[in-house]
Amino acid sequence: MPRITLTLPAEQVTALRTHLAQAIDEARQRLVHDVARTVCREIADTVPVDTGETRNAWLAAADRLAAAPPESTESVSTQTIGVQVDQMLYVEYGTTRIAARAPARRALQSVTLDLGTLFRITAN
Repeated sequence: MPRITLTLPAEQVTALRTHLAQAIDEARQRLVHDVARTVCREIADTVPVDTGETRNAWLAAADRLAAAPPESTESVSTQTIGVQVDQMLYVEYGTTRIAARAPARRALQSVTLDLGTLFRITAN
């Protein structure tokens, strides 16, 4: 039976591990960044038309993220998103006269389901 043997000196193994760790960190940061932008766009797409200010605020948030890399530590990347538009609370949770539309919760649920196809997600 044919056999292939690979031999790597210890310093090359260390360099390979370092390279792989950097690649994984960069991929994690890109994923977090892309997910945050996707959430902003999905919220903007599902906000009712009569709340143009809210929709525009979410689109602007997505644009701002283009220049804002996630905050990262050795093992965690964080991207904070949000808008300062009062109507968003009413659109999200409703009022006594308006039903809740929940665009933020729906966008987060959609992204969570999409990520669930890539990763095993567990509740803490």
